[in-house]
Amino acid sequence: MRDLNELKQLQSLPLAVKIQKTQQRLKEWVDTFGVDGVYISFSGGKDSTVLLHIARWMYPKIKAVFSDTGLEYQEVREFVKTFD
Repeated sequence: MRDLNELKQLQSLPLAVKIQKTQQRLKEWVDTFGVDGVYISFSGGKDSTVLLHIARWMYPKIKAVFSDTGLEYQEVREFVKTFD
């Protein structure tokens, strides 16, 4: 588990570095499990939307999974429906 100082350090990184780290982690997962063995948990929020964008830029056929808990706003449900 990461400590608070490490978390603060990661949060302070430039956006380009955060994107590179995300791309590297995605590559590691796909290299290990194959593109059919990896999926993006997609909530329709800003963070998972950016993650899905990066993942689909790298791997256009990567799967995204949305779990409707019944707590989401209707606008979020409608937004999620715009994605494959």
